[in-house]
Amino acid sequence: MAIALVIGAAGAAGAYALGASALLIGGAFLAGAALGSYVMDGIDVGAAGGIAGTNATVREPSVSRKIIYGTARTGGAVVFLDSSGDENKYLHLVIAFAGHEIESYEAIYFDDKLVWGDETSAHSNPFTTASGSSTVQFAYTGTANAGDTITLSGATAVGGLTLNGTYTIASVEANYFTFNAGSNATSAATGGGTVTMVRRGYQGSWKNYAELNFYKGDQTTADSNLVSRSTKWDSNNKLLDTAYIYARLVFDSENLSGVPNISA
Repeated sequence: MAIALVIGAAGAAGAYALGASALLIGGAFLAGAALGSYVMDGIDVGAAGGIAGTNATVREPSVSRKIIYGTARTGGAVVFLDSSGDENKYLHLVIAFAGHEIESYEAIYFDDKLVWGDETSAHSNPFTTASGSSTVQFAYTGTANAGDTITLSGATAVGGLTLNGTYTIASVEANYFTFNAGSNATSAATGGGTVTMVRRGYQGSWKNYAELNFYKGDQTTADSNLVSRSTKWDSNNKLLDTAYIYARLVFDSENLSGVPNISA
């Protein structure tokens, strides 16, 4: 049975149920982080000590909007929390980072672990082209997911294409991924020289435990995934002019057994 807010012993059975002692989610985090007050549905639970530092994410829907200048790593405010699935396997959080539109997100951290962001690597002759096709194969066996962005530099021409620039990964296979070059190759070829790639996306195996949907503050609709997953969030919850992330966490006893401090 899903929960939106559970205080007391009844919440202890769920993987992400709210503990009674200090309104933390997953008792293991009581010692690791002090929590501010939490206000939801008229229930106000007192603070268990303030959170220090700009990278801390507070669980306080009534928090003031934050204004960010320049580039900064910052914590946010959890303005919505719900759980779903068998034994509350999934935890849904909406984290507001700024009360205005931002340019982009560059990295997401769970505590001090980089979950989503940039990874730089060097490759020798990684491209394979097909004559008359804009689809390019990139030889790669590391972490990659469809939808990741890649920025390539140092490449020499291959198949009539010079592939320096930013692209989106279209598909991932065992030994390569593909992307659309934007124009067709003039010949079938393999090469490209020594290429530096910066991939922006999930790091390691984090995609298995966390789904992140990013909103820069220019959105005009609510997150459709969250609308379909929680009865507490509907199409009117657009968070206009607010830069926020919807995060769905998957409970895992070894990798994600409680709620991390999420910063961007």
